Amino acid sequence: MKELEYPFCSADIRRYVKKWRKQLVNQSDLLPKRVAILSGSTVGQMKDILELFLLNQGFCPEMYEGQYNNFYEEAVFETEKLIAFQPDIIYIHTSVKNIQEWPEAEDEASQVEAKLELLLHKFIQIWDSLEQKIGCLIVQNNFEMLPYRVMGNMDCAHITGRQYFLEEVNRRLVQEIQKRTMVFVNDIHYLSAYYGLERWFDDRAWYTFKYAFSPDAIPLTAYNISNIIKSYYGKNKKAVIVDLDNTLWKGVIGEDGTNGIELGIETPEGMMYAEFQEYLKNLRDRGALLNICSKNEPNAAEAGFSHPFSVLRAEDVTITKCNWERKSVNILEMSRQLNLNTDSFVFIDDNPAEQEEVKNNISDITVLPIQDPSDMRRLLDGSGYFEITNYSHEDLRRNDLYKGNIQREEALTEGNYQDYLLGLRMRVEFAGVSAANIDRVTQLINKTNQFNLTGLRLGRTEVEKFAQRNISICGTLADKFGNHGLVSVILGEIVDNRTITVPVWIMSCRVFKRQMEYAMFDRLVELCRQHDICRIQGDYIVTNKNMPVAGLYADLGFIQKEEKNGHQVWEYSIPEDYQNRNQVIEVIR
Repeated sequence: MKELEYPFCSADIRRYVKKWRKQLVNQSDLLPKRVAILSGSTVGQMKDILELFLLNQGFCPEMYEGQYNNFYEEAVFETEKLIAFQPDIIYIHTSVKNIQEWPEAEDEASQVEAKLELLLHKFIQIWDSLEQKIGCLIVQNNFEMLPYRVMGNMDCAHITGRQYFLEEVNRRLVQEIQKRTMVFVNDIHYLSAYYGLERWFDDRAWYTFKYAFSPDAIPLTAYNISNIIKSYYGKNKKAVIVDLDNTLWKGVIGEDGTNGIELGIETPEGMMYAEFQEYLKNLRDRGALLNICSKNEPNAAEAGFSHPFSVLRAEDVTITKCNWERKSVNILEMSRQLNLNTDSFVFIDDNPAEQEEVKNNISDITVLPIQDPSDMRRLLDGSGYFEITNYSHEDLRRNDLYKGNIQREEALTEGNYQDYLLGLRMRVEFAGVSAANIDRVTQLINKTNQFNLTGLRLGRTEVEKFAQRNISICGTLADKFGNHGLVSVILGEIVDNRTITVPVWIMSCRVFKRQMEYAMFDRLVELCRQHDICRIQGDYIVTNKNMPVAGLYADLGFIQKEEKNGHQVWEYSIPEDYQNRNQVIEVIR
């Protein structure tokens, strides 16, 4: 819904929240999630607006509202109702209003330290209890700054200053959260500064309704929380596609030449474009794919990136399309080359006509609504399209991995496809889910859409518990062009002595059509035999994105047993003379 995309109107969201909810709740393919809010203040509007944003991002949330200002008790002692609700996500809605002990003017350093430790210990108890009793995603607010300073500027520097106290609390909270895999920060310290402290706090709303901050700031906060949840469950964007002229630099390089474009410290506009390039470079270095789509001569990008003040270089770009074709056509070709759905892309172009052409021809792509180039960084950053909750070595290598795939495609000729696969010299190593790979496994489960037989999403704790009592297979693939990393996972649930079901089978789009699925199935059969299991049951639940694997079970020799509302159940009896299907990938023992 366009009205819920950044930048949005907070007043309209609050006014139309019920109307828009009715429009969104009947969408297909919504991912069910149970969301509990533990209250440090009144959460009624927060609950409704968070639900609205989650619906817009593809979730079907069932909401639980804790008792007013009872977050500590419900998390640590009175957990029965929360446990019965079985939340997938718990949001702890706290603020500076929930700090009870502040430093006093006469406090010594040791007394201030004791108050810091007491407050920190309270939240550690909450997280420990929730992780032990429930084991789900936890979103925790840090603390905003106060809108007043009793000591003036000294308030941030003196040990008894409240601003100093808050800074220290936030620093230590983050240090503790960094030790945990299921707790994430909702950074209201940043949000309140971004929004403006004078607007963030509304004393009348607090005294009258016990809203910890202004009702007008609730949509921004709810949107921020929804971005964390969206990222955790793999609904982020994956790639940026940017224009060149007047998007990455000021001017038209084909007319002005490399020395004629404005870029860098010599002009105000040049600095603006250089800083936007720097933002894109940082985004690329953290896992987003950076691509160029420009109506230009083929060497335009290379010429522009050779500018002495260009932050971006040609090697930072995964795919470059510089030609005179319609941009929507080029983007569809990029989608094919990258094997990514077009809803994974964010398109950035200063020209409104090009924005419109792409939107009209690719319905599910995200087009940044640029009206002025100075807004590009703000809009892209505020959107939360590339929110990070899981940051791994795979993210650092992603652009190189996709570039390797393009090299593989270029190596494919009209000759025999089997010979092409053999020529890749592929090697696979298998392992189970372990402490070393569980973060990557969880990330892959939650971000994979096309080769995902059931669309199931699991948190880290759920993956860990499942793997401990069942069969898990993690496949790592390499070839002559490089190492793809961990690219496929099967989680098999042993239901009796003779049968196993497969609730999770996923594979990265980077390795489609390489017979990796055959290698994974061979390994599953091998493990089944070790456990004297002779029957494999596989589910295929149809989604909007997993049609590429609609025929997988039939291809493997399964028999369809039933189908109801897009949920197919397939069955395979392992023959005594089973022959491995993978003929092109070497299995490393």
